[in-house]
Amino acid sequence: MAHKYSCTLRYVLILVPLLLFTRCEDWIQDAPQILRAYDTSQLQYHIAPIANTYGFLFYSSEDWQAVISSPFGEEDIPDPPTIFPEQGQGSGIVQSIHFTVPENTTEYPRTFYLTLVAGEKNLTVIIEQRADLGILQVTPTDILLPATGGTQEIQIKSNKDWFSTSENHWYTLSQTSGVGNQEATVTVSAPHNKTVFKTAEHQYQSDLNTCTVTVSQHALDWTLPTNLKISHDGPQTFPFTVTSSLPWTITGQTQAQWYTIETTGHPESASAIENHITFHQNTGGTRTAKLTLANTNNDKLTFTITQHPDLQWLFPSYWNGTAKVDIMGLTQIGSIDLTILDHEHILVRGYTGHITYISKETIQFTVYIDKLEYGGFTGHNVKGNFIGYFSEDLTSLSGTLTGSATILGINVSASGTWQASL
Repeated sequence: MAHKYSCTLRYVLILVPLLLFTRCEDWIQDAPQILRAYDTSQLQYHIAPIANTYGFLFYSSEDWQAVISSPFGEEDIPDPPTIFPEQGQGSGIVQSIHFTVPENTTEYPRTFYLTLVAGEKNLTVIIEQRADLGILQVTPTDILLPATGGTQEIQIKSNKDWFSTSENHWYTLSQTSGVGNQEATVTVSAPHNKTVFKTAEHQYQSDLNTCTVTVSQHALDWTLPTNLKISHDGPQTFPFTVTSSLPWTITGQTQAQWYTIETTGHPESASAIENHITFHQNTGGTRTAKLTLANTNNDKLTFTITQHPDLQWLFPSYWNGTAKVDIMGLTQIGSIDLTILDHEHILVRGYTGHITYISKETIQFTVYIDKLEYGGFTGHNVKGNFIGYFSEDLTSLSGTLTGSATILGINVSASGTWQASL
């Protein structure tokens, strides 16, 4: 019995290493072949013209060989690049190879290919070496600035220091020189052009490279003010001129019938075009129109005209009455007095307000007060919006109010009604 157990044990001890060896052998044979970069960002190098040595890390499970070459068609290189080592054994750990690239003293960039071959796999690293001559890229090279004034940007790329040869032009540059291998943004600026079409050139230079940029700007102007306020009288005619180096049009914000423009469009012209705008009598309330002068490049100028109604009998006029205000759930009733000074200004309890609209029927105005005591409340940053309606005999006013204020540090809203009489 002991002899039989001894034989069986020897058989197992022989068989187990054999099985283990066979399984390990099978695993090695089935393992996938590996050839890859340690860092994929190193598959492409952008290097300076100077001679230097660089390292490349990789994994290879098979024995490998390496070569470095230059594509067909490039100039002969008297001192070709080298690599070390040129071959190695497969391994499960990271490996390294070093390549040395000679100085590039030519005006042409160079490209090299470092190729590793292991078994049936290969891996290629692209090495791009800049030329010794400066490379200069400037975009765009043709700039059209807005006629009403504005800016545009120029992007500059160069591997050497650069500078511009700009003279005293009608435009300015935010930067006139830069350092190599640093992208730069140059802002071109010009004010509103009110005279004639302008164009000029300036150059950028890097090493022996030069690039010319053309800057242009059309003219657009009129002699109307930005804002104009006129009386109710009519007709009133204002002469003005339009200067534009492109075709232009004048349009209104609304189809207003209370003004007439003599010329609403014209081709480009080297001289100013005479024009007129006529405003008719205002028999109603305050009215406003916005006119736009635009050229075919979509440059625009605007003009706002406000015509007041015939309310001279109101200026000045004094009104007294009461106001009922609901605030924080409470209702307060107090006095109110108004002084209508002119078409734009009003006094409310002695505080200055601004009239936004007035006619024989309606008045709208706004008051801003830093501090106000009313009906037992003290409010800060008070704003009140009033709408009032005149009676038929124009002797009394009544309307509504809304507002806001800060009371005891709390932002509150208010609403109410008011009435006043002469």
